Amino acid sequence: MSPPGRLVFLESSSGSLGRTLTLYERGETRSVDLPSALVSYSAIHGSTDGAVLAALLLDGASVSVWTYWTDSRTERMTTSDVPRPAREPLVYWSPDARHVAYVPDQEAAASELFVIALDGRAQRVALNAAYLYAVSWRSNDELSLMIGVSGPTYPLDSATLMTWRSDRPGLTQLASNVRAETGTHAWSRDGAAVIYGDADFPGGPPRLVRRTPEGTNVVFSATDLQRLPNGCDLVAMPSASPFGPGWSPDGRRYATVGKMPPSECCWFLAIGPAAGGAPSLFRAPSSCYLNGQGDWVDGERILVELTGPSCGRTDREGRAVMVDARSGKALGEFPVGRKSALRLSPDHRWVASVWDGGTDVIPLDDPSNRVVLPLHGILVDWCCP
Repeated sequence: MSPPGRLVFLESSSGSLGRTLTLYERGETRSVDLPSALVSYSAIHGSTDGAVLAALLLDGASVSVWTYWTDSRTERMTTSDVPRPAREPLVYWSPDARHVAYVPDQEAAASELFVIALDGRAQRVALNAAYLYAVSWRSNDELSLMIGVSGPTYPLDSATLMTWRSDRPGLTQLASNVRAETGTHAWSRDGAAVIYGDADFPGGPPRLVRRTPEGTNVVFSATDLQRLPNGCDLVAMPSASPFGPGWSPDGRRYATVGKMPPSECCWFLAIGPAAGGAPSLFRAPSSCYLNGQGDWVDGERILVELTGPSCGRTDREGRAVMVDARSGKALGEFPVGRKSALRLSPDHRWVASVWDGGTDVIPLDDPSNRVVLPLHGILVDWCCP
């Protein structure tokens, strides 16, 4: 039995990223070497159709776009006329891996944003000296930006959610006066709706809101979570920021990982109807925390990873838990590598767990019947079922 599709691993050693990619498909492997190092805080990105692998590289004094076409096994390196990255740049690839949004310095009070094509051509997006908190791709051609007049200042106050398209000048406003813990926001798969944090008033309970062409509604708030039978002991206001599995495949639900500040003891997965309504809450055991790994298996189930020194049978082991989205109850669990960066296959029937000794590829319908691949590093892409 062999796992479906193509898995792509990036060499890693002692927390440092290497330059060698290993592609595994139908029992065969091939290696591809990057010409230079990745730009910090960036990753290899695979297109949704599996045709392209792309990366932003630091090539001496220049920033370059590296492209690898998987079918022809050819590659290209193209220099782009953009500033070198500072200590903490931001890099966001479009779903089709044809463009990358690049912020050279996320710590600068006035942000710079460039959209770079695979041929190296770069468009500068005019932000008028604003600070850019977060970027998300609405589609392959449209960006959304959470910006503030000044920054970085957390929590956000009076931020604005804007969109930008390459075929029209300027920015278009979607929402103003956003108050949130972060600028993170997430689009539904069809690009029709976006979810972001937005408190009702300064210092008010954190909440998630959904914006569509028809209007805006509250998905759920921290107060809604506290009203649940298994959330009533959350005496301080829990986080409701959009971090975690996000939108369900059918766009009907939204899930986020949070914890009770300031301790590490009370992690939870909150799931609510995107149109609003009573949420459900999965609570991590006190010996474990949720690291945001995992994903929606289908519209009703989420696979999450519980990790921590005392969470598994050994200090090198974690637990994958299947959670019912309607009730928040655990449906079952199986062992995985601790901090293994769980990744589901494109058909959502398998999950990969990267251990120090290799990679377990686990069928969700029979976790005991796992396949062990002698492959190491970071699983950066899994495509093409």
